[in-house]
Amino acid sequence: MNDNLGPDTFSHQKPSQVDRSQFMADIDLRETAVRAVTKPESLTMGEIQEVAWAFLLRLKRER
Repeated sequence: MNDNLGPDTFSHQKPSQVDRSQFMADIDLRETAVRAVTKPESLTMGEIQEVAWAFLLRLKRER
């Protein structure tokens, strides 16, 4: 198994497909995060976990 994932690793996917799906996922996550702060009682357990994982991954990247 090659652990060196370079920029061409996912070259079989069109950039627009990858960019759009990531963009939409980011928007959904932001909306969920805003609800977590403004109306936490409206969140499902899955949404709480999603926001928590995103927060932890961001902390890891910033280190």
